[in-house]
Amino acid sequence: MRVTIKRIAQDLGISHSTVSRVLNDKQSYLISESTREKIVEAAARLGYRPNRIAKALQGKGTQLIGIFVPDTDDHFFQTVLKDMRRTLEESGYELMVFESAPNQITAKWHRLLEWDLDGVFVFDYLFYVDAQRALRANSSGCWPVQQQHAA
Repeated sequence: MRVTIKRIAQDLGISHSTVSRVLNDKQSYLISESTREKIVEAAARLGYRPNRIAKALQGKGTQLIGIFVPDTDDHFFQTVLKDMRRTLEESGYELMVFESAPNQITAKWHRLLEWDLDGVFVFDYLFYVDAQRALRANSSGCWPVQQQHAA
């Protein structure tokens, strides 16, 4: 069972708003140093992990970036994924990879849009023209960014 801020508050006999202030570093200056230490220790002991969905609902984002690529073992894509993952992790983000065969693009794109991602990269130059149409037609307000190369 997932450890929540409310569970930590109950264990310590304090309000969940006090725990939230400390763990979210929001107005934590209002909390004494001894209480702050108790909260941080209890969170570590109980295995507390922040809830990305709850943060997103508060307008803080998910710290998740998606990338939509063709389903291939192409060295180019493997290198791009490795470099993007490293760069994003250094910035506090995580990369979610969505791979798709040409006949699954619309379904995979809908699945990607179900996530509350902070951004999406789309590599579509290897996809068929029909795939590009599918992405645009099923964007649900989230437009893939495409770079057009001069011939």
